[in-house]
Amino acid sequence: MNRSVALFVALALLIAHALAIHTTPTGDLAPPFDTAFAAFRVGRTLAHEGQFAWGPVAGGLDSYPSFLWVLFCSLIERSFLSINQWAQIAGVGCALTTVFIASRFHSDRVASLITPFLLATSGSFAAAALSGTETALLTLLITGSFVAYERGWSRCFGVLLALAGLTRPEAWLLAPLFLIIRFIPGLRGKDDKAPHFSSYLCPLTAFLALGFLRRHLDGEFFSPFTAHLIKEGLPSLIDLRAGIKDFLVSSVSLGLLIYTLWYLLRGRLSSSGRRALTLGSCWVLFSTATQAPTLPFNAALVPALPILLLAVQEGMINALNSNRAWVRQLAWSSFLIAGLFTVLVSKAPANYGKIALSKVQYSYLEPTQSTPLEMHGWLGRPGLEEEITKTQFLRATGLFIRDNFDPSVSVLSPWPGSIGYLTRMDVRDLFGRATSLPAGEGLRPWGQPERTNLLEALEESNDYVIPTCLSTPNAPKLLNLATAWVQEIDDYEGSETERLSLISQALSAYELITVPLPSPAQPTGKRTHGKAYILRHRSLGLSPTVELELQGNSVSVYATNSGHVQLADLRLTLHDEVGARGTLSPAGRLADHPVLARMELYLTPTGDRKMELMRFELPLDKWSGMKLSATLLNPGANGEHAFTRASEVATLELP
Repeated sequence: MNRSVALFVALALLIAHALAIHTTPTGDLAPPFDTAFAAFRVGRTLAHEGQFAWGPVAGGLDSYPSFLWVLFCSLIERSFLSINQWAQIAGVGCALTTVFIASRFHSDRVASLITPFLLATSGSFAAAALSGTETALLTLLITGSFVAYERGWSRCFGVLLALAGLTRPEAWLLAPLFLIIRFIPGLRGKDDKAPHFSSYLCPLTAFLALGFLRRHLDGEFFSPFTAHLIKEGLPSLIDLRAGIKDFLVSSVSLGLLIYTLWYLLRGRLSSSGRRALTLGSCWVLFSTATQAPTLPFNAALVPALPILLLAVQEGMINALNSNRAWVRQLAWSSFLIAGLFTVLVSKAPANYGKIALSKVQYSYLEPTQSTPLEMHGWLGRPGLEEEITKTQFLRATGLFIRDNFDPSVSVLSPWPGSIGYLTRMDVRDLFGRATSLPAGEGLRPWGQPERTNLLEALEESNDYVIPTCLSTPNAPKLLNLATAWVQEIDDYEGSETERLSLISQALSAYELITVPLPSPAQPTGKRTHGKAYILRHRSLGLSPTVELELQGNSVSVYATNSGHVQLADLRLTLHDEVGARGTLSPAGRLADHPVLARMELYLTPTGDRKMELMRFELPLDKWSGMKLSATLLNPGANGEHAFTRASEVATLELP
């Protein structure tokens, strides 16, 4: 097999790998990550409103951290093309170009294919290609800038560094890092063909121009990422160790760096290998210190993967050129084993017959870092599937809000991406990344969500609040929700008990509603629609009401709904002078155990008319003098708590 054919196979393998793992439970191509929709929203605002911000009156230049990716999204929106498809096509194109560039790095026609095949089998790299975010673009620019540095292409090097900085704020680190490497004797090499010093003017000019543009539009020179870095500094070594460990588990093939380190210690690693190892390691350390694991497959560290694999390639070339046959055989064997082990990361956990392989996979992919809100944060394929499920759920929620809510309402959410893009409404970010917080401080960085004053955000009286990002069979309880958000979101440092009481009081101003979601919110379920729980402010006065009417020997249960579509269960309870006798079954008979008269009723807006929910005959000889009560409940609400009822209780005195 010649070099061109092998490269074609590697490119085809990468496409097949990406399509195989980025799928919904039904086997369809999954949409971009929820975070990508934040870039789509800013791009659309720029294209159609002429403002580089989350909305005409919200956010700013850093509502999404990638200046260049927002410009690309704006171009797609301006062309009225499908942003979902073209963002993923662009990501795949960047990934394929990265593989091609990596294959041309070394003159050895066989050994130069080590990096392309390791990239093609990497789940981290394949997931980034279809994520819809700027990760694949940044990976291409960083890889291209390294190759340009090695070839001494001054103009290309400067332009690529500038574009990388415009793609992500942390990429501005590369320019001073390349400059430092230039003056370290052990990294310069014998034949120093580094780009001319004037090439560094391009990224410097781009950095200053973006800073002055930000100053002009938002009043701040530095990005939220840089401002946070200056203010907070770097985390502890324990956090760094956990992040690096998770990245090694997700990437697998980086275990082959043992060859690079071995020949580095022996002084036989090429100068290109040493530079690649230094640059890649610095990016991993810096990104681990400044970026939280908010995306699957440790996406923040993926841009360094090709460079680190080039360092692996340089180390393995030494092993393949060894005079000892067992060293060459060991190198090829470890290369094949690394490719096989990526299957454990890229394949969904499953058992093989009596072999309980899924337990091994889940144990291997258990994260050591703190996990995002409402997410377990699995490494590898389970984490990707969790992100896809989350995105599908939030997209379905956004579609329901767009089609049913008043366009003038405000929505508060810790996950503003999909909902903000699909609804085009006033969607506010609870973490203060896309939109400013109530306190008036500037935007916050996306990569490291900071705790916020939850009480101030809730007291801002948003019309709706999104309490969860994943489908759940049970309705959330007020106390449980308040406890989780105080522990994971709130920045108050006083008494947790006192703070919990205040947050619970603020949440009590909202009622819980259950809404039907358009498919595919639950594509694997038996029902054609999933459901979501949303908090609605009680001041809107949109709660449905129930009414009991006695007509001869029968009772009719009616409901009126002045709001939007929602789901509700109906509970009918019979009371005597002592207390509750029991609940009524769907047939109108008294049951000896708690039952619901109707389940998941589809309540549509009724206007001035009433909707009959149920009619049944009364045994007046047995129930005479008793009381019958009716109330609507949220489906999945277990027990009695503040979020159980969807309406007030209606009572009927029986003759």
